[in-house]
Amino acid sequence: MLEFRRVLFRSKPILRAVVFDFSGVSNIDTTSVQNLVDLRRVLERYAGDEVEFHFATILSPWIKRSVISLLCLPRKN
Repeated sequence: MLEFRRVLFRSKPILRAVVFDFSGVSNIDTTSVQNLVDLRRVLERYAGDEVEFHFATILSPWIKRSVISLLCLPRKN
């Protein structure tokens, strides 16, 4: 069982970036921003390195502000 986990760990694909298409997002609240923060934390733990988040087609300046505040948070290990 331990050997299977080692093989599985070595065969993980490399994760460097995630792209979000926000063209269908008309509203964002603190819960959704917190979920993005948590997702970033989980993905960086999975990848073992920093994961870039890219956001495409942000329609609202308020959504853009929320996303920028997300990206400016200090990273926690």
